[in-house]
Amino acid sequence: MKKRLEREIVNCDLLVVGAGLAGCMAAIKGADQGLDTIVVEKANAYRSGAASTGVDHIWAHFPEIQGPIGYTAEDLIEDHMDKVGGMIHEDLLRTITLNALDRIHDLEKMGVKVRYEDSKLPGGYILVRQIHSVVNTLNFDGRDMKIKMTKEMKRRGAKIINRVMINGLLKKDGVVIGAVGVGTRNKKLYIFKAKAVIMSTARISGGRMFNEPGPGAGTAFNVRWPGSETGDGKIAAFNAGAELINLEFSHHRVNFKNFVRGGGLPYNSYSPAGQGINAAGNVIMPQEKDIFENSDNGIYNAPKLKLIDELNQGRGPIYCDLTEGTEEEIKFSEWSLTHEGGGYALLHLMKNQGVDFRTHKFEMGPGEIELGNFGAGGIYVDDKCHSTVPGLFAAGDEMGGVPLGCAPGALATGWYAAEQAETYIKDNNTAGGFEEETVEQLEALCLSFLEKEDGYRWQDSQIALNRIMSYYATNLKSETMLLRGLENLDYLQNHNDIQATNAHELMRCLEMHNLIENAKLIMQGNLERKESRKIKSAPIQTRLDYPEQNDAEWNCALSQRLTEEGNLIFAKRPFRRG
Repeated sequence: MKKRLEREIVNCDLLVVGAGLAGCMAAIKGADQGLDTIVVEKANAYRSGAASTGVDHIWAHFPEIQGPIGYTAEDLIEDHMDKVGGMIHEDLLRTITLNALDRIHDLEKMGVKVRYEDSKLPGGYILVRQIHSVVNTLNFDGRDMKIKMTKEMKRRGAKIINRVMINGLLKKDGVVIGAVGVGTRNKKLYIFKAKAVIMSTARISGGRMFNEPGPGAGTAFNVRWPGSETGDGKIAAFNAGAELINLEFSHHRVNFKNFVRGGGLPYNSYSPAGQGINAAGNVIMPQEKDIFENSDNGIYNAPKLKLIDELNQGRGPIYCDLTEGTEEEIKFSEWSLTHEGGGYALLHLMKNQGVDFRTHKFEMGPGEIELGNFGAGGIYVDDKCHSTVPGLFAAGDEMGGVPLGCAPGALATGWYAAEQAETYIKDNNTAGGFEEETVEQLEALCLSFLEKEDGYRWQDSQIALNRIMSYYATNLKSETMLLRGLENLDYLQNHNDIQATNAHELMRCLEMHNLIENAKLIMQGNLERKESRKIKSAPIQTRLDYPEQNDAEWNCALSQRLTEEGNLIFAKRPFRRG
């Protein structure tokens, strides 16, 4: 008799996959609209997603602050598009820009502290300039915002199911009507029947895909972005026929060298006191004293390109130097660092070692390779967050096409996707059964790991993947290297003889399966895009055999999808529509 895994069927109106910022906001809005809403999370909703340990910054248009200088919401939109080279879904950027402040007020109602009595700006906000021309990034105490958002989900009536990893989407007649996943503690198959699905499973952790040159080299979980972000939602959507875009893009962050979280981002926490200097003491990233000054050279806007250039010219190491700052400016940096999870660790380490911003400089270096932020790789959606497959929506970092959407993008599109899903549910009848093939395929995959008696451990597959991607698909790419890299990935995929002895190891094996699938899509995208490309703050693809940026051919998104016959096809998707 064929071995079967225990199954549990769960019914709902709206299924939200992933309980990061976008997923939480989608579930809150879904439940508030009266939908029977379930959010399913691979980890635990209280501490999951990119904001798991907190986030201290979120950009928005603040009319009472930016209005007096004539900076409108439309100016912010144009400003943002300029920073990302126009490669953005303008409709969704507008949705984020016009709704981000409302979502900040929602956080405030949940108990998140966003205003301060000693603020010198209207409204009691404390603002910095992140990527835009004027100050419009709120610095706030977001250490426990995930806890508060999770409690709000429960208060609104959304049901949270933790420790279930979604690995496939259920369809009927070409329409998504649910999902199937595996319990990470009990090996049970969970079959979710829903009227609409919102995928909000975030980006792919660079540390799980690459192992250099970041501070966590060789350690898949010593990373900036959560190691649980393994592209599960992308592969589930892709296998269901949805288009994915911009997977080929990647970049390096710059942070304090050899400190994974880096205590926040240089352009959030270290200005106006901070400046970047090279080994000779020459200032290469100046202080920015005027908060409304437009500079692309300060420590806010240009650390990556400036640092890489200086290192390539032999003028490194490069340091973040706050010693020239005033006491007020340095205290601001320390205050800012306490409001995001990584900052606490940095300040604690500094205190134990007798290190102080007032007297010490800190070496800066490239962090882990980051997938998805600047290039916004993810599920292709229309202006209603609806994918190319009916019934499947996407939000937050899982949504392709909005680079640097970050926290406001997650909050605003999570809310907006739930609004659109509610309309979709009203207009569509999705009653009835589902196609069993996806469930059967997942069960067979799980059993292949669980029943293997002499396989190797998932960690071995992880190391192999890291080495392949780090050697063949990091910053400097070429056709010959990418083709050889794909050969190695095919070999790894076909010989991925890893075993699972318990439910936790089963989850890791499934993650490796998804990571390898994503790695192939990344390399195939690298190969197809025959150009190099950069935006103002970072190179996002460097092809040695195509060193020039080719806007005539490639100022667009590159999509990938499967045909009904299972063949991969590419398409170009235009940007700047609105």
